[in-house]
Amino acid sequence: MEPFPLRTFWGLSANEFQDDELVCYCFGYTRNDIEKDYLQNGRSMIMEKIAAEKKAGGCHCAEKNPKGC
Repeated sequence: MEPFPLRTFWGLSANEFQDDELVCYCFGYTRNDIEKDYLQNGRSMIMEKIAAEKKAGGCHCAEKNPKGC
């Protein structure tokens, strides 16, 4: 199985993030966390959680991420 394709969720290349760099400032997930979750579960439970939180209005990336949303 290939590493989780970050581009499909954030519109960014996985190469744009270091392994320990935060990808999700709202919930504190790194590239490593997301890829490991994807490889362990065959899908990303983290991404599902983030998507559900975003849908419920629980995402504050614009305020927490220094790069913006």
